[in-house]
Parts: sequence; structure tokens; C-alpha cells
Amino acid sequence: MNHAVAVITGVSSGIGNATARALVARGYRVFGTARSEASIVPEKVERVLLDVRDGESIQRGVDEVLAKAGHIDLVVNNAGGSLDGAFEETP
Repeated sequence: MNHAVAVITGVSSGIGNATARALVARGYRVFGTARSEASIVPEKVERVLLDVRDGESIQRGVDEVLAKAGHIDLVVNNAGGSLDGAFEETP
């Protein structure tokens, strides 16, 4: 069967986790990104090690998904990060 392929960042909790589960239930082949092997991903979601703050990591992750699935139909860029401090003092 040729499933639609989704890549979702930040699947270990919150909106990313819920989105991954919903897409799996709708028949998508879902790849969920995580920064480490220890991160928990929902059942039936294929883990891809990827750090959205690192361009080389992103390229490796995309290459991995394309090697396994051949295409990507949907990207949900859900992962977030934060910096502490005054805006004008952040890099």
C-alpha cells in the first residue's frame, strides 16, 4: 500500500504527539523527529533523530525519510525551543 508520508517534529509530547497519533489513525506513514534515542514517540511512528536547530541534522533526517519512504507529502514543523533573556541580548 502506498501511504501518504508525514514528517512531524516534536512528537514526544503535546501537539506533535497528538498530531502524530491522529495521522497514524488516518492511514499516514508517520516519521516523528526526536533529538535523542531516549525520546518517546507514539506507537506506529517511525523515529528519526533530528535537531531542528542544526541544519546538517535536518538534512540527514530528510535524507533518511526519503531513503525509507521515497517521498514526503506533509511536514508539521511543531518542535520549539526557547532562549532566556532580553530579546536584544539573544543571538
